[in-house]
Amino acid sequence: TNIRNIDALLSFENYPDLVALKEDGNTNPAIFDIVVTNPPFGSTVKKEALAMLGRFELAQGRKSLPLEVLGLERSVQLLKPNGRMAIVLPEHLLKGKSNRYVREWLFSICEMKAMISFPEEAFSPYGALVKTCLCILRKLDVDEELDLSSEAFLCAVENLGYDATGRAKSGNEVDQVITAFFEQVGW
Repeated sequence: TNIRNIDALLSFENYPDLVALKEDGNTNPAIFDIVVTNPPFGSTVKKEALAMLGRFELAQGRKSLPLEVLGLERSVQLLKPNGRMAIVLPEHLLKGKSNRYVREWLFSICEMKAMISFPEEAFSPYGALVKTCLCILRKLDVDEELDLSSEAFLCAVENLGYDATGRAKSGNEVDQVITAFFEQVGW
């Protein structure tokens, strides 16, 4: 395995053991077949801080950017073509008008395999009160265009097996959702 615990938002030059240099001198960060992540969200990164981080296409021309957008872009950057990713994101990123640029960018390079909406209390035992979803994506191959007829698994989970305080709750739907995802779309 190649599991790291590092600041993933720095410029790729900070990870010489992970990143190979191309002949043109640019780094090629696409190194992982699978990325599974729950990036931090809820904060905004200002222009001054953005300048200290790595290169982000979605940050171009912006004075600030939500941390979840940086986490999403970096996760996709780390993914090889045809690689797969499971990422927890705030739902507003995939629904809100102000985030349309993020969705357009994402679907220009990734295929949505599933979007599983979680109940609001999903992360409340850990102090987060944000409506979230699990997105399962496949990075498009080089020169591949998104097939608009491809199927995506859309689901809303109402019971994760615990309540807002973290206590066990009967009626957990997680196993049913996993089974349905693999039967309908697959990883």
